[in-house]
Parts: sequence; structure tokens; C-alpha cells
Amino acid sequence: MKTFSFPAKWALFALTLLFFASCHNNRQEQAVQKDLVASFPTGNRFQPDAPLTLTFKKVPELLKGLSQEARNQVVTLKPEVKGKLFQVSQKTLVFQPEKPLAFGQKYEVTVHLDKLFNHPASNTFRFSLQTAPLEVALNIRNMEPYLFGKKPLARLTGTVQASGNTDVAAVKKALSAKQGDKPLPVKVSAEDNRTFRFTVDSIERTDEPQQVVVTLDGKALGAQNSVVKTYTIPSLKKFTFLQYNVVTTPQLHLELVFSNRVSPDQNLKGLVYFSDGTPVSLSVKN
Repeated sequence: MKTFSFPAKWALFALTLLFFASCHNNRQEQAVQKDLVASFPTGNRFQPDAPLTLTFKKVPELLKGLSQEARNQVVTLKPEVKGKLFQVSQKTLVFQPEKPLAFGQKYEVTVHLDKLFNHPASNTFRFSLQTAPLEVALNIRNMEPYLFGKKPLARLTGTVQASGNTDVAAVKKALSAKQGDKPLPVKVSAEDNRTFRFTVDSIERTDEPQQVVVTLDGKALGAQNSVVKTYTIPSLKKFTFLQYNVVTTPQLHLELVFSNRVSPDQNLKGLVYFSDGTPVSLSVKN
């Protein structure tokens, strides 16, 4: 078998050529930015649902002669992103992607200046941007005891919050709950594109404390983190105060949550009061 050696001087020569080519490209980008480009997206937390806004130092004189299809090719991204280019002012262009960019993704952006200007210093202007990663949070807000016939059950309510726009169908797939090895039904509804309410239902209650594990699979949503929360369902034998919630509608009031149902006939006088003597109106909601 023949072997071929590559002289060290040629390797050094090749590296030198690459270095000077890189320096030349950098000087070109700097010259273009100085002469033509006033502003462009930068940073590593670009919002995936935001458009790319480019402002130039002079009016792109060739833009008027371009069809919409040709305009859409003025700005290209790697990985490839389809979208439309709009002129929002004489010197400002906006590239609107058809779909939100991926979370936590680096994009190489090329602006084809030769389609906008006559005889630019460089045919292209290149820059990169990094979209913000998706982060998710899971909060268990409340436990509500109830009876199904004569069977004591409980449900948990809570919220899922995302740092970016997220589809409710994806959240439904990513959220699960178990009591021991038994999967529990979970209902999810969207408050908006970033906040979701959920209910874990049909939790069995016994004379022993029970553990319910709620899991949010962040990777299924494209997030970097996943969240697992464990909630202890109190024993039926133990009546305990769980938490309070501040409710603002239809009128401001405090909601006190206990581990077991309170009888509607329970005399509540003197059981709940303000230390300064402020009058309290109490009612039972089961």
C-alpha cells in the first residue's frame, strides 16, 4: 500500500490562506455594515416567534422591481426557514417566518444585498442569531376532596407555564400523573399561549397517605428542562389544613382548603377569625 506525506510547509500555507480569507471576509462584513446596514438582530435569546427586522442606511433601490416571490429570497436562513419579506418603511425590511423558529437553535442568516442595491461592496451580508431556549415550569396549586357516590376521591389543580408560545395539544401529551403505578386522568386547558391549567382527577383516598407524581416532559415540548412534582394526599383519618388561595373574582375573598370535606351544617363561629377583630363572613363550598 502506498502512503503519501503532506509536507508541513504546505499545511502551513493552507492554514495561512484560510486565515487571510477569514480576515478578508470579516473586513467585507464590517465594510458592508458601515456603508449599508444600520441594524440587524443579534444576541443569543432571540424570541422564536419574532420577525427579523433589518434597517439600512439608505433606501434599497432595487426592491420595487422585485416580485413577492423574489423578495422572499432576499433573506435566507440555515437551517432553511420559509417566510415573506415586507417593507415597513423606506429603509426597514421585515422577514416574517411562516412558522416560529425552533427554540434554542442557532441560525446563519444571509442578506442578499445584490438584490437590493446597485453595486454593493459585497453581494451578501451574513450574521448569526441564537433563539432563546424554551423553559417550562409546573406548579400544583390545590387539592380538592370530593365524593363519587360514597367513594372518597380527590383532584389536584395546577398550572404549566412556558417561556415561549406552546401548543396546548403538545402540553396535553407532555403532562402525565400517577398514583403509585396507576396512571391518572389529566385535563389541560389553555389560558393563553404560555399558561395552561390542568386537573389531575380520580385520586383514590385511603387511611394511609398517598403519593401522586405529576410529570411534565419538557423535551417533548422542545424545552431543555423537565419537571417532576410529588404531592402527598393526606390520610382520610387526618383532618388538616392544606392551604389558602386568594380569589379576586367575583369578589375578593380567601379560600381555605382542608384535607376532608367540611359539613355544610358545621358551625363555623369562632373557628376562623382575624386577630384584630375584623368581621368575617364564612361559607362552605364542597
